[in-house]
Amino acid sequence: MSVRVNLLPVANVAHRRASRQRAVVVVALGAVVAALGIVHAVQHATLRGAEAELAAAQHEVLALEGARAELTPYAELAAQAMAAEEQVRAALADEVSVAGLLQDLALVTATETGLETIDIRLQPPLGAAPAVDGVPPDVVGTVTLTGANTAGHAPGVERLLLDYASLVTLADPYVSSSTLDEHGNASFVVDVDVRPSSRTERYADGLPEVLR
Repeated sequence: MSVRVNLLPVANVAHRRASRQRAVVVVALGAVVAALGIVHAVQHATLRGAEAELAAAQHEVLALEGARAELTPYAELAAQAMAAEEQVRAALADEVSVAGLLQDLALVTATETGLETIDIRLQPPLGAAPAVDGVPPDVVGTVTLTGANTAGHAPGVERLLLDYASLVTLADPYVSSSTLDEHGNASFVVDVDVRPSSRTERYADGLPEVLR
């Protein structure tokens, strides 16, 4: 007795299974290749975009460097102007208005007083004056006045001292000498200190636009 077995269907099934596996592998490889192609294309586009941005940035840098080179002379002029302005401010930091002092004296000098001489002596600049306990001195100069007063020592010269003491630009007036003639007129010498408030403080906040 013999048995015959038909192996053809089994072979067909195996063959179809292998074909499907190959197809799956081919499709997977194709998908991988396609994905790699897409990634490469994206990276290439990104690289080209970055190169374009870099070229534009380099062009802008060159343009800015050229503009800066053109502006260098103007920057030097601006620095010179600032230095000159600072020199002017430093030179005028200790300026005292002599005209203001004379005007103040004229305002308070009584009619019975006749001034013969006015000697204004200003002290060295603020930076050269010694400070006491870190505080700048409160006297920037002195004024010596000579003249005569028809009201005598009192109330004439005394009232003159009170009037000078009332000025914000002067301080501590005192009589150096005073003599009376046969008519009761007092010839006097008065010294008075000049206060820092007499400084003009001109251009302390910088030069005005019209002078720059």
